[in-house]
Parts: sequence; structure tokens; C-alpha cells
Amino acid sequence: PDAADARPLAVVTGASSGIGLELARIFADEGYALVVNAEDAAIHDVAGQIGGVSVEAVQADLATRDGVEELVRRLDGRAVDALVLNAGVG
Repeated sequence: PDAADARPLAVVTGASSGIGLELARIFADEGYALVVNAEDAAIHDVAGQIGGVSVEAVQADLATRDGVEELVRRLDGRAVDALVLNAGVG
């Protein structure tokens, strides 16, 4: 496996801005590969804001069954080492 495969994997929801984005940056600084999620298109900009690790963006609304299934599908059976459930509107 390559170095990206050897990294632990963190999934961070609500990662397009605010607390979720900052948490994603912290995990990246700690060497985690990332799967980041948000329902808005800004999630696709996150990879450009976080360097040094693999970042996969998943735009999906986790308030829907289809959105949850899309996120799970994109994990493709990979083991998740850290899961940060930060999605929501307050």
C-alpha cells in the first residue's frame, strides 16, 4: 500500500466551514487522511484549503437517507479511525 493507505482515516461532517473545517484541519495536522462532508457545494473547496493529506469531499445532505447512503458508499468499506459528526444547522 502507498503512504496514503497507511494513514488513519477521519470522517468529518459539516466540514465546509466553521468548527467542522477547523476540526478537519486538526486531523490533517495529525496526519489523518480525510473524508469531509457537507450538504453545500463549498465542501469541494476544502481540499484546496487543507494540504499534506488526502482529502475526499462528499457533498450530501445527511438529513436524508440518500445522503447518508452516499457518504457510506464513498467510504467504500474503508475502516474509519475517527468520526466527527458535526453536521447540522443551529
